[in-house]
Amino acid sequence: MADAPVVPVSRLLNQRGLSGFHIKLLIWSLFIVLMDGYDIGAIAFAAPELVRTWGVDRGALGPVLSASNIGVLAGSALFGWVGDRYGRKAALIGSLLCFGVFTWIAAYSSNLDEMFWLRLLAGIGIGGAIPNIVALNAESAPRHLRATLALIAVGCVPIGGAIPGIVSATLVPHYGWQLLFLIGGIAPILIAIAAMIGLPESIKFMALHERHRAGMQRLIGEISPNFQVPPNAKFVI
Repeated sequence: MADAPVVPVSRLLNQRGLSGFHIKLLIWSLFIVLMDGYDIGAIAFAAPELVRTWGVDRGALGPVLSASNIGVLAGSALFGWVGDRYGRKAALIGSLLCFGVFTWIAAYSSNLDEMFWLRLLAGIGIGGAIPNIVALNAESAPRHLRATLALIAVGCVPIGGAIPGIVSATLVPHYGWQLLFLIGGIAPILIAIAAMIGLPESIKFMALHERHRAGMQRLIGEISPNFQVPPNAKFVI
């Protein structure tokens, strides 16, 4: 590979600008971030029903409401490492499955202790999503669009956090507080399964790992159709 021709990926990205790849990446990012925001906010809207149903004091909900924040600290470090080591796609799928599974199980919790631990574990997954979404967009976008695409995606967290309020006002009175967590659990799992097929990997990660050579060649063809990639090319960022 010492004499292999070099493909300057960053230069091609900067010359091409926004492409269909980036639109696809942004759409996936929005879905993931919306669910991340949803699961952050779900417990706050479930709290009044938990007080009424379980007959607990409002003050006793404090640890439950903050449990996911503890998990977020661990999750951002854990899934940040996963993203660096195994790719942003793997980290995001793992993050979705983590907070999806534990949020789903939370729908069947029967006391504050169970809910506390389930929210803490869900928080680990929640904490892994945003750092990897930011990195995925920053590592894949043209230089002048990196911050813009990342901020658009992350900016949807409050929108996702508002959705449990709509569910709480319209559906929870009829189906119970459990519905908040069923939605917050099942939807991320379905997105994770779909992401295994459709979510793009970080361009930087693909360029640095030989096993993604075929994917990089297809991507270069999409970004810069007139650029011919030599069979033994070395991709550099």
